[in-house]
Amino acid sequence: MVVMFIHLQSKDNTFRGHTDSVDQLCWHPSNSDLLVTASGDKTVRLWDARSRKPVATIATKGVLLSSCGLCRSLAVV
Repeated sequence: MVVMFIHLQSKDNTFRGHTDSVDQLCWHPSNSDLLVTASGDKTVRLWDARSRKPVATIATKGVLLSSCGLCRSLAVV
């Protein structure tokens, strides 16, 4: 997955981990270093944007997700 940071105007931010399409991406509302993604590989990943590595991975037990989001205190799928 490649994420472009508008303020950097760069596509040099590749996040590796999902094995299928990334269907949803949401930024944390108050911590710009955190984002969450939902993928066709049936996982949800919480990412640290600074390291571009997943902090947590949640297997959805075969369920494809149509949306994801973050609240101030935890990830919500």
